[in-house]
Amino acid sequence: MEIILDKTDIKFRREIFSSSASAEEMSDYVVPDALPDIGRIADVCGGVRIRGKEAASGSVRIDSSVAVTVLYVPEGESAVLRCLETEIPVSVSFDVPEADESTDIVADIVIDELEARILNPRKVLARCSVTASVRCFNAATLSIASGLRSEAPLQILRRSCSAAPVSDVREKTFVISDEAPMPPSAQGYSQILCGSTQLSVNDVKFVGNKLIFKGEAVTNILAQPEGGALPVSFNVNTGFSQIIEIGGASECSEVKLCLTGAYLSIVDGDGGKPVASVELHILAQAVSGENVQIEYIADAYSNRFSCEVSSETYDLPQCRGMTQLRDTFRVMLNTPETVSEVISANVMLAYPKIQGGKITTRASVRCMYLDAERAIRSAETVEELVIDAELPENVCEVSLQGGEIYAAPASGGVDIRMPVEAQVSTCPYCRIVCVSAVEEGENCDRSERPSLYIIPGGSGAELWELAKKYCSTVELIESGGCERQDILLIPVQR
Repeated sequence: MEIILDKTDIKFRREIFSSSASAEEMSDYVVPDALPDIGRIADVCGGVRIRGKEAASGSVRIDSSVAVTVLYVPEGESAVLRCLETEIPVSVSFDVPEADESTDIVADIVIDELEARILNPRKVLARCSVTASVRCFNAATLSIASGLRSEAPLQILRRSCSAAPVSDVREKTFVISDEAPMPPSAQGYSQILCGSTQLSVNDVKFVGNKLIFKGEAVTNILAQPEGGALPVSFNVNTGFSQIIEIGGASECSEVKLCLTGAYLSIVDGDGGKPVASVELHILAQAVSGENVQIEYIADAYSNRFSCEVSSETYDLPQCRGMTQLRDTFRVMLNTPETVSEVISANVMLAYPKIQGGKITTRASVRCMYLDAERAIRSAETVEELVIDAELPENVCEVSLQGGEIYAAPASGGVDIRMPVEAQVSTCPYCRIVCVSAVEEGENCDRSERPSLYIIPGGSGAELWELAKKYCSTVELIESGGCERQDILLIPVQR
């Protein structure tokens, strides 16, 4: 006969999938008639834009595009730059057996590689490779045995666990805009050649069912002054604060930010002075958790009858922890010519991996500079970056962010340095081994058992296990105290 258990239902969002995958796309495009022929490519920069997330039966797809800007020196020129712009659509698909239309998706996309080459003086081929990482969640209910519905003569081992399963997954799109003075230039500015933006979250807190987060957008801009002067590189730092309505009270959360669009332009400011106008369209994805104390039955037995106890094991996630690791990336970029002046430098960090207990990634380094003849030149290299720091346990995700780049002429090339910050997420779990069913069997025959067992003390066994083995109870063992430490008295329950 089955003994009925009282069960407590815990509703949460179960993480059914977490992985990353890469995709590569190429696109060629023609130089517009208004622009001169290509002499040589000086630089290529780009930014990824998330366009959509779709969950279907058994699969998940992330749609994105890479906004590519190719800077080139026209034929017959040496110190003039022109730019070509295009967007390359890139989609990444995942096989997720448990996915359906109601699955929540949290996605992040990183550019791993970006390059351009000349097909002919009027056509360029651009190639990009991206890595998308996703986490997928489905609604779930966990039924935990917390008590007995009947008065069956069972001994019950009760335990508790503090866990923080995901309670809600929400997202919000928003727009931020800013204006910043352009660096002084006697000629003024003709256009913005290219730009890239890094997003970061600095603070998260909760007020009722509102998640409030603060962040910062750092947009690096390369602008072309009038009159053929050299391009100028500068940053626009924009702070912002946003609110996301969540389904209920939460105590921990992580917020992931992705660009959906970026628009840069030069406008007239006060007194007719040029200012850089930045408009960023951002997708915020929030995964929230709520701490809960779970009371459950870990084991059961009877001294009156035999019983078969079935158990299930659950791994419930705790709130994600965050560790920040810092390092400095440094490389000597060798150049065939003597560098007289650095125009701009950028370092693109690929999707990071954990190898041998360390964070590794591929760093693509590009630099535009002037040679001794004041002609615009460029150089590039790919280096491995290893963050040599001890990682915490249960690492589940790593993201990298580069800081302000220092680049200066040096003997044989350009000395490039950049601070790097690694955000390391850890996923601790609370493991619950919980009774799921109890089947009552035949009555126990205890006629051959003694009324008291005497065993050596200090065996290290828990009282529960001793009581279960010798047909006793924890309370009886504790009440049958003995002054000697080398033996333990175990009364048998009658």
